[in-house]
Amino acid sequence: HYLASGGGSSVLPFARRILKICQKILPPAQASDASLMKILDLIEISNPKDGYEALRQLTKIEEVEAKSQSNRRVFVVIDSISGCLTPNFLTGPKDYNVGAYLIGELGMVLRRLARIRGFAVLVTNGVVSSGLSSKLSQPALGNSWRAPDVRVYLQVAQDSVIGQNNEALRIICASLRKHHANSARVRNFDAQASAACMVNFGVATSGIVDVPAK
Repeated sequence: HYLASGGGSSVLPFARRILKICQKILPPAQASDASLMKILDLIEISNPKDGYEALRQLTKIEEVEAKSQSNRRVFVVIDSISGCLTPNFLTGPKDYNVGAYLIGELGMVLRRLARIRGFAVLVTNGVVSSGLSSKLSQPALGNSWRAPDVRVYLQVAQDSVIGQNNEALRIICASLRKHHANSARVRNFDAQASAACMVNFGVATSGIVDVPAK
């Protein structure tokens, strides 16, 4: 289940990326147009315009999957949580109590899907300036967004790098900022622990590419 905020502007690129990845990793005999369409049919894409609609769609997903007799794994992606909630902050009466309510409700529903239903849940979020320095950033929605058990910060390390097969890559640095199993260490990590919690990978049109460690 892929919930794309912003009126669905990211749906078409998402579908194209999935097709390109499947064409690359599948044997030619399994990469026919009919097979690729069957793969796309397994992905339910929706476009919540705000936090209220995101809540309705998540509730519907939970109800439908609870009634399903299949044992398939369920993967829920929200891209992005700040995009879903922005309309609730920028349009209509400026009632920030409503915004806080929606943040709390969405966080509770997502945790229930992950911890009780056993769904895999991935939520993207934007970043904003921390206010202390233009070079520092923090997750959008501030301290109100506390739902994630694991938080990974992605930052562009290198752009327009040529990888294998002359494929253009963007090198991304991923650093672990929060983990429910060891939150104290991640929150107070020193330079040595910080390096152990970071990894680089490449992003190409065909998908994710491993980057050799230096």
